[in-house]
Amino acid sequence: MPFKQIFRVFPMSLIISMYNPYHEAPDSKAIQEIRQYVWPGNTLQLIRKSRNYSQSQLSKISGVKLHTIQSYESGAMDIKKASGNTLFCLAKTLCCSMEDLMR
Repeated sequence: MPFKQIFRVFPMSLIISMYNPYHEAPDSKAIQEIRQYVWPGNTLQLIRKSRNYSQSQLSKISGVKLHTIQSYESGAMDIKKASGNTLFCLAKTLCCSMEDLMR
């Protein structure tokens, strides 16, 4: 993701303020905190937003029903139980792997 896009939702001042609690922590801890701040939703939502798609745009391009995408993002449905075809269509549209979507 380009820094310009990151700084739109996560300003440099906030990154600097996180230095003290996280400078000696594992990278994964800082990344987890940043993700929770920037995208409190699940992985599908995180990837979708990083690609600048709305839910309806993703639905139209991928061919996956809008209600299905909304259900996965809200947690009403478990994306790990999605059909292979649904995962394939979403992953292809979002330029990621099917495994990425199930994290």
